[in-house]
Amino acid sequence: MTPILPRSNLNDIYLEVVGGNVYGLGKLTNKFMLSTRILTNLIEMPKVQQVEKMRKTIDKLNNELITKEVKEKSLKDKVVQLLHNYEEQSDQIQQQNEKIE
Repeated sequence: MTPILPRSNLNDIYLEVVGGNVYGLGKLTNKFMLSTRILTNLIEMPKVQQVEKMRKTIDKLNNELITKEVKEKSLKDKVVQLLHNYEEQSDQIQQQNEKIE
């Protein structure tokens, strides 16, 4: 049974066996070879840079979110403490008023 190869591999094999002439294209063979191969350095580099930029942005946003959550928790704790202090002071004032009466 003959293995099934991807089309790009068949083109590469044909070009190597024939020696560069693809159906009489002659000098256009280089253009044909370039068009059948993925130029990873041209395609992937911008994508790699985009992914890296997105990763940095995500890291920055995550750090900002963590900082914001810490500040919010701190503010919430302060508000709870202030309310507690207010209740204690209110109770003390009420007790003092009861003693005076």
